[in-house]
Amino acid sequence: MTEPINLKRHYLVDFRKAARKAIASQVMKDVQNLLKPQKASLDIPAKMNYALSMSKETSNRQLGRNIRTAREAKSLSQVALGVKLGHKKTESNSFISLLEAGKWTPKLTTLRKIARVLGTSLEELLAK
Repeated sequence: MTEPINLKRHYLVDFRKAARKAIASQVMKDVQNLLKPQKASLDIPAKMNYALSMSKETSNRQLGRNIRTAREAKSLSQVALGVKLGHKKTESNSFISLLEAGKWTPKLTTLRKIARVLGTSLEELLAK
């Protein structure tokens, strides 16, 4: 006589297979969601958001204006400022001119030197 099929056990095996497939499917969806590019957070303070939106060119022009204002307040010419920063007299005019026009991005050490020579702080030079 043949042994009867245990239906309860049969359904349990099928249920386990289905559960494994469902879990695997959900895991794959979770992984795909993690790999999608995330939208930028809106928790950025307004000042930081403004600074991030400014283009490099705009911020260089503003820096140049701030340097020009501080230089003129000290009654220094572009050549005199360049010489005080250690540049040759012949090339200092073009160096400062490019800087004030926003066409050149100085290194942080150069900005510190400019701030020291002009008697101002780095924060004031970088102010918007």
